[in-house]
Parts: sequence; C-alpha cells; structure tokens
Amino acid sequence: MRLRSTHPAGAPAACLALAVALAGCSSAEDASGPASATASPPPDRLPVAGEPVRLVSATLEDTVVPQEDGRISWTTTWEACFAPADDDPAGVARWEAQLVTPEGASPDVEQLPGNCVDLDVATGLNPADAGLLNREIALSDAAGLTYRVRAVTREGTATPWTDPVRVTSESPPG
Repeated sequence: MRLRSTHPAGAPAACLALAVALAGCSSAEDASGPASATASPPPDRLPVAGEPVRLVSATLEDTVVPQEDGRISWTTTWEACFAPADDDPAGVARWEAQLVTPEGASPDVEQLPGNCVDLDVATGLNPADAGLLNREIALSDAAGLTYRVRAVTREGTATPWTDPVRVTSESPPG
C-alpha cells in the first residue's frame, strides 16, 4: 500500500488531528494464546543495526487535468526517497515508514512498496483561470506532518529510524 492520500485539500489537517488522537493508542492483542515460534518480531521489536538510511530526494509535483466544463482538477504529490547508507540496496528486504507528530511517533509502522514515501498533499477542482486554488493553504496544513523511514535487512535487523522528514519539504535529487 502506498502512503498516498486522495482526500480533499483540507484533509492533511484532519489526518494530523487523527494521527495526534491515535498517537497514544495501540492495538489490543490476544495475550491468552502462545506466541508462534515462527512469527517475526513486531516492527517495534526488531534488532537495530547499522546506519540510518539517507534521504536522497524530496520533491513536490503538480498534476493538472483539464475538465470539459472549463475547470481543472489538480493534485500536488510529495515524494521523499531514501537509500541505504552504504548504497547497497541488495541488503534491504523492505522499507518502513512511521508518521511522527509533535506529540510523538504513531504506533503504526507502514510498509512501503519501495524506497519512497508518496503522498497526495493537496487536491482541488476549480475554474482553470483560478490556477491551483488554495494549494498553499493545503501545503501549509500538510507541513505539520513528518515521516521517518528505516530499512529492514534480509538478516532481520532494522536500521535506526531517520530523523523525521517534514511533508512538503524539498531537496535536490542526490
């Protein structure tokens, strides 16, 4: 599942509020049954080894689609891509991301389909002559969110988490 939001322009603020509300929550587990001997450890219990992965690029991209009625639909997508510290992607079994708010890290760890966090951070449908109406407001709402990323190696260890990367931040490809 890609970390992609397809909600209206005000959704980043709603997502932030939801993330803040959920930050202290955890899912209930059935403690009555024995743990499976073959089950892998939960994401927060993986042994940590190596160096954090590094941010190689963070970009904002606008997509505009003209509509037949003279309006446009548009989306601004933020993508942040990471690479192993040693530049050896062969050792990476999977990539994980975690939402971080000022209150702390979400208990949910999301598996990325690749090495990039990919979010729609602003959307709109408006008259073409209005441009990307309210885009800057939506981007400022989304900028309250940050993600941290790590790699899980084929040996079953995880790299340390990166420092949180602010949604909507941009850096040159590297």
